[in-house]
Amino acid sequence: MRDLAAIRPPGAADEDLVFGLSPSRIGNRIKRAAATAGLGDGFSGQSPRIGMAQDLMAAGAELPELMSAGRWKTSSMPVQYARSQAAKRDVVAQYYSKRGPADPEP
Repeated sequence: MRDLAAIRPPGAADEDLVFGLSPSRIGNRIKRAAATAGLGDGFSGQSPRIGMAQDLMAAGAELPELMSAGRWKTSSMPVQYARSQAAKRDVVAQYYSKRGPADPEP
């Protein structure tokens, strides 16, 4: 965010376009860059937001923090994007990490 702030013109609003590019143009550039790099299909303008949500959840961020960072108004998308990382922290994962797989049942 610091790098983005450093290149924004003074007084630019958060909703102003970055480098004059619309979200769809940014998405198209990401798709072309991924294809050129040989990464295959499945990349979009959402790919950075998905990765950010997953990285933040893995680092311990809570859902409200994810929603704020990704500017989501509802929890449905960040929950979907970070479901694997969240599962590693849920109550079942915590129970088995404390109990250990070899511990006998109580």
